[in-house]
Amino acid sequence: MSDTICFPGMAWTFDGREPWALAEAVGHAWVQQQTGCGSVNIVGADLTHPWWPVLRAWLPAAAPLRLTPVSGEVTCDSLPQRPFPPIHLASLLRSGASPWLPDSTADAALAWLAAREPAVLLAHDPAHPALAVALGAIASWGCRVCWRVPDISGLEAALDYIGQRQLPLHLIVDHVPQVLPERWLVVSHEELGLWLQHEWPTVYVPG
Repeated sequence: MSDTICFPGMAWTFDGREPWALAEAVGHAWVQQQTGCGSVNIVGADLTHPWWPVLRAWLPAAAPLRLTPVSGEVTCDSLPQRPFPPIHLASLLRSGASPWLPDSTADAALAWLAAREPAVLLAHDPAHPALAVALGAIASWGCRVCWRVPDISGLEAALDYIGQRQLPLHLIVDHVPQVLPERWLVVSHEELGLWLQHEWPTVYVPG
């Protein structure tokens, strides 16, 4: 994987024959739809893969997504590695002290923050490995994406991929599993404000 830096407004071409790349490319298309410029072209997308209906139903219809069949040799962009820029959430203190009440739940604290910070996205999508990767791709554009799922059952392979790709998705679950995928960090509620300020690839936040 390359260290290519990507910015909103660019046209990207991805090889959609690999499910992980397909899911990540759809996440990039979501970002391009939000910025109103740029496009994503997926070459050779496997539309028979069970992930595709989930991804297409999740992606806004207006998203600038093009599907191109494989025709001869096609040059695809390498999935960018750590493209997200540093981010400063003005509502949080640089000391790491959280401005919300100590007895606030993680959900309440993040709702408080999302109401004040456009760069914080609270995802409420059903737990699905394809959507986990798509949300991780969105986080790679500098947005702090926090996703509530009941548990990580069925998501282990997706979370392992996200950890390897260092996509900064914040996962909120009720119980810390004994074994976490590689590169996921367990963060306590008291440390939540501190770690949301950091450029850490992936963070696991217990509820």
